[in-house]
Amino acid sequence: MVYLTIIYIVFRVVFEEIVIKKMKQAKMRYSFKKTISILYILVFLFALVAIWIEQTETLLISYGLIGAGIAVSLQDVFKNFAGGITIFLIGLYRVGDRVEINGKIGDVIDIGVLYTTIMEIGEWVDGNQATGRLTIIPNSNVLTNIVNNFTKDHNFIWDEISLPITYDSDWTDAHSKFLDIVKMLKKKQQLLQSEQIRKSLN
Repeated sequence: MVYLTIIYIVFRVVFEEIVIKKMKQAKMRYSFKKTISILYILVFLFALVAIWIEQTETLLISYGLIGAGIAVSLQDVFKNFAGGITIFLIGLYRVGDRVEINGKIGDVIDIGVLYTTIMEIGEWVDGNQATGRLTIIPNSNVLTNIVNNFTKDHNFIWDEISLPITYDSDWTDAHSKFLDIVKMLKKKQQLLQSEQIRKSLN
């Protein structure tokens, strides 16, 4: 019981109540809390088995039998769990990122231990707009499929805009107006990025 109490204090009190509350960024706080929850479950289970079994040889055999049983009977669950750990430890994507997993594109709204939930983008809706559907993707996909993260290193999406112009239109005037709009949007984006950099440094 002493070991279990220490584990509880370290993970639930020290990490969640003290460390996590000091994190200012919501994404970092969310990812760290999920990682701590996974580690807490693993450490707690191993400690529980160790308390029940006193002999070392029997303990090792028990761990082996438990691992074999999980690998055989719960293959999909185990793969999803391993994928969840990979996502949190490596940082393949975070909440808010736009990703493409196994052909599905969307914005990540939740990363669970077994599944990732995204707000679907595209399909029959043009302009990279949300379809309104939530797609639940097993985390095992990150182990076997290519994962594209559109916003891992920046907060904007590369896109292409087509502007239809008639043969009778003044294309030079349209070109000039379009450049003015782009310069205005670029200026706003630069101000926004400067503000984000300033907040991250404080």
